[in-house]
Amino acid sequence: MNDNGKNLLEKITDLDPELITGAEKKPRRISNLFIGITSGMATLAAAALIAVAINHNLPTKPPIVDTNSSAPSSGESSDSATDSNNSSTSTSQEPASDPPQLDFSEYSYLPVISFKGRVTLGGKGGGTLESLYSSELEISSPWNGADLKTMPVYMSGSTETPDLDRMYARVKEIAAVLGIPENSLTITDSYEDLTSSIEQQRKLAKEAGATPEEIEALVDRMLRYMNSMTYVEAETEGISIHLNSAYAAQILFSDPVELPEVYNFTSNATTAERDEALSYLAEKYKELTGYADPMPGQSRFYGDYVYEADGELKEQIVNYWINTTHFSFTESSDNLDVIWIYSDSALEKLDDYPILTAGQAEAMLKSNKYDDDNRMPADAKILKTEMVYYNMAGSTAVMPYYEFYVATDIEPDGNYDVICEVYSIAAVPEEFIDMETTDYGVRA
Repeated sequence: MNDNGKNLLEKITDLDPELITGAEKKPRRISNLFIGITSGMATLAAAALIAVAINHNLPTKPPIVDTNSSAPSSGESSDSATDSNNSSTSTSQEPASDPPQLDFSEYSYLPVISFKGRVTLGGKGGGTLESLYSSELEISSPWNGADLKTMPVYMSGSTETPDLDRMYARVKEIAAVLGIPENSLTITDSYEDLTSSIEQQRKLAKEAGATPEEIEALVDRMLRYMNSMTYVEAETEGISIHLNSAYAAQILFSDPVELPEVYNFTSNATTAERDEALSYLAEKYKELTGYADPMPGQSRFYGDYVYEADGELKEQIVNYWINTTHFSFTESSDNLDVIWIYSDSALEKLDDYPILTAGQAEAMLKSNKYDDDNRMPADAKILKTEMVYYNMAGSTAVMPYYEFYVATDIEPDGNYDVICEVYSIAAVPEEFIDMETTDYGVRA
């Protein structure tokens, strides 16, 4: 085994799967903008290309359409949910209820989703605190509580050997759109063949008495980590292009690109000014992004952005989270220095799977599946409910989750308006997930 292989194995030994699945999460920047890059048919004509204005009055809990009568609807809020002065997370003394009994037998033909390597699925109780502006408590996603029976689940193939030829081709494609001649590019990659290292680890694990399942989990984990660290990079004078195994591309300008003086996209720009700058960028980078109908989006990881709203509702929801292009400006200026293009190019659709309603997911998080410290309180003041997708380098599957933002009485720092405790759970029911291959989250 070479030194690189040894170093990699040392890193893998104590590797937390969450470090892999969260590796591509970027900190929120107020001066960020995203533009979507997929295609389809437009259906969100009623939505405007705006960033929601900051409002220091906390919104009431948004309505959630939930037609299931066996579980409380996420739209049924208490009167106190509108009282920002008393927004605290209280620990309910009531005994936890049993989880809702749901019947998804009509979908029994669907294959069970295997995550391999015991990765963290993402369903968890409380514990994640998020500082938010009140504008971030508005649901701007196309989901907005829609009553959907199924949503797509994708496999990333990230436990397979990266397709370097395809990654090289994608980098060259981006360069061509930017007008960079291929013969001026210096292209390199970080790929390392771990075949011999994997075989040695198989042998050592077998000699140590590991089961075949444990050995395969180790191999999957090694490959997943390797792929999360694999990238292709192209450089030329003034510009570099970096592409990871999830096909997220970073275009870095050593000399930032200035917006024309008539546009303003600094952190203190008005909504109208940001809309004007957005329209200009949408046209300037039209060939690079390839969108047909841009719409604004907002997430706690990415800030403000625009996604491709072309297509049916399910497509729009997926695009909102994992098909975007992020234009990053230098602090307090209109100088564009980085473009991040996020894509579902590395994903293969497994199928459309049944999902919990928001009300069923809320009831699950309040049930005895979670211990007292991680269970959502029965009287939790939910300020926002969102359906999300995340496509991180190194993940094995991409699927929908629900996130519930519960008010706390913690005083926010700086200009933030509220600190929420975030509860999340996979929208896909457990019976469709191979629980032996994943850590589903905190349980009682």
